Amino acid sequence: MNVGLCLVFDDPDFDPELPSDGALLMENLEALEELAELVGATPLTRFGDDREVPEDFDGGPEELDELLGPFDEWFAAEQGATALRALASALEASDDQDAFVEPTELAAELVALAGLLDEAAKHSTKFRLEALF
Repeated sequence: MNVGLCLVFDDPDFDPELPSDGALLMENLEALEELAELVGATPLTRFGDDREVPEDFDGGPEELDELLGPFDEWFAAEQGATALRALASALEASDDQDAFVEPTELAAELVALAGLLDEAAKHSTKFRLEALF
């Protein structure tokens, strides 16, 4: 099963075409978090549901949503765009390209997603990152 990390927007009328299914972003999430820490950028996980999963929980995503209740936090698109661009720049300048899967494509995807967040900001639309199964 492919799991992707995708932008979701609080305005249902703002529905841009995403540049990918988010699988590459998800595959590189841990390395991107380390890169964000290294360069002082906001980590991507800051823009998603960061609630603790109970230790004894062993169900699926739908059951977790039912247990925890709805996640209703949204984030400023400008902040997300800044973080994505900082990560793209740091990735392009990184001497440790081997730490990433398809680093050139990943950097391009980060820039494309930042562009979508620029558009969202023009519409006063907020966003969050969600794992899509």
